[in-house]
Amino acid sequence: MGHLGEMLEEFKAAADAIGWMNLCDSKIDGDGARIALEIDTTIFSKGTDGLPVNAREYITVLIGSDFPWSLPAAFVKHWRWVGFPHVLSGRFLCLYLDPSSQWDPADGAAGYLARLSDWFSEAIAGDFDPKTALFHPVGGVPHRTPGAPTIVVEGQLPFEGQGLHCQRILLRERTPHRVDAVAWNRKKLSSETRIGLLVVLPEMLPIGAGCRLSDLTGIVGLQQSNGARKRLLRKLRQTSSGLRPGDPLQIIIAVPNPANDGQGRFHLIACHIDTDQIDSCIAGATKRRLQDSPSTEEPEVVWLYVDDQRPGVNIRRDSEKPVQHLQGRSVDLWGCGGIGSWMAELLVRAGISRITLRDPGHVTQGLLIRQNFCELDVGRPKVEALADRLRSINSKLEIRPVVGIGQRAITEGLDSDLVIDASVSTSVATAIEEAQMGGNLQVPLVQIATDNETATLGIVTICHPQSNLTTNDIDQAALEKAVAQPDLVPFLTFWDQQSTPPLTPTLGCSVPTFRGSGADLVAIASTGLNLASHALSRSLSGGYLYSSPHSPFRVPPRTDVTVSPTMVDGGEIANV
Repeated sequence: MGHLGEMLEEFKAAADAIGWMNLCDSKIDGDGARIALEIDTTIFSKGTDGLPVNAREYITVLIGSDFPWSLPAAFVKHWRWVGFPHVLSGRFLCLYLDPSSQWDPADGAAGYLARLSDWFSEAIAGDFDPKTALFHPVGGVPHRTPGAPTIVVEGQLPFEGQGLHCQRILLRERTPHRVDAVAWNRKKLSSETRIGLLVVLPEMLPIGAGCRLSDLTGIVGLQQSNGARKRLLRKLRQTSSGLRPGDPLQIIIAVPNPANDGQGRFHLIACHIDTDQIDSCIAGATKRRLQDSPSTEEPEVVWLYVDDQRPGVNIRRDSEKPVQHLQGRSVDLWGCGGIGSWMAELLVRAGISRITLRDPGHVTQGLLIRQNFCELDVGRPKVEALADRLRSINSKLEIRPVVGIGQRAITEGLDSDLVIDASVSTSVATAIEEAQMGGNLQVPLVQIATDNETATLGIVTICHPQSNLTTNDIDQAALEKAVAQPDLVPFLTFWDQQSTPPLTPTLGCSVPTFRGSGADLVAIASTGLNLASHALSRSLSGGYLYSSPHSPFRVPPRTDVTVSPTMVDGGEIANV
């Protein structure tokens, strides 16, 4: 019978098993097959705003020859469901939001038809939420041409009214792969910027924006009036006439999303037209009405991926994590070595607003195996090399690299919200203790270190100035705990003055500090930062002893260190 024939038999048996789903037609079509399903919708409960269905609905399913490794496509031949959530381009049924995690090839035809049944049950009951339907305002499909650049949008849209709106904007090409929308207004054009166009549509695009400029202008004419179409064409000509030679025409299109409000009520898509095709595209859009077939002389536009970072639209993926406490804060980081260099990157990714880097050292080849530097950094001061690394992550971040020791910041004056000491320096620790005892260090301070032997043990202390504790108080409490509990004995290495780095200095290597890979140190730094952020968000003072899962020592993964509560201003300061 062959593979395709067996596949059709499998679908027929699966439909027969369901009962109210009838496979009424099937045929092999090239390298695949197609089936027609008749579905009895009367068995489903109808809800408010549910899918409007007839008693019998007919679904066509296209099945590829590589089924079940690829998913079939299910669609209808009518347009009655245009604009309904999880109906793509007006006719295709979106059965899986994430096929890679939701579809199991082992489920075969029976699993696919069972999911089709569930789709109808949810749709007819009105359980589909347009707020969670991907790309719902533009027909449920992404508008992105493979290989096209990304356009990043961060500022809030300047338009709050109704109806068609067009205005000039400024764009800046950051790399061949990235373009930024830098201004929505008539800000003066510079050598680094170029003109673009923002088009705000009156209504959503339930079947998408098409593939040509004439599709967009025709849709505008249908949504509002022929006068709106002419106005858009006039704005397109004005914008293209202001382009420099060689500049493309790039258009950001804001599509209303009736399911959302605020900035979220506009879904953004963007298109790109090469400079040598602009005249042909505008000419085609001028001549064509939407009911006409497109001219073969009108090129297709390139759809850019829109990286929408507007406030109120984009939600940080770490918004519920401990490091959320660090967003917008300024940090003084002392020590940019094995732990500090990784912690600096984690701080930037957590959304801090400013970082001051302090370290007297230079980058050498030997430390590249475990510190956050690259070969081109060799010979540079660590703080300057690390500053460049951090700017590549967030170009808007304020970075102050200072070649020098951390304790100098105490005498020069601190203006940061937080100090993190990753220097593992006795002299720095002494300066911190003196400053805290004298009341000269009135910001939260975090100290972090790892063990010399394996770099799999960690200690982090958090000292909040309101607690009237010093870092040394918390450190001594950690020592007492390690002495008192037999399973914490390996942590005593942190207070062993005889413990020396087990490495021999060689040419091309830094002064030895400890053994450990980059993976070891990232684990210690990231865990320490999470623990510290948890305590800082609650204004707690205390510490943690912790270990990596692969540590050779059989110690608890985390031990909390507390100090006797201190009364301050009549209130109790809690400890971790």
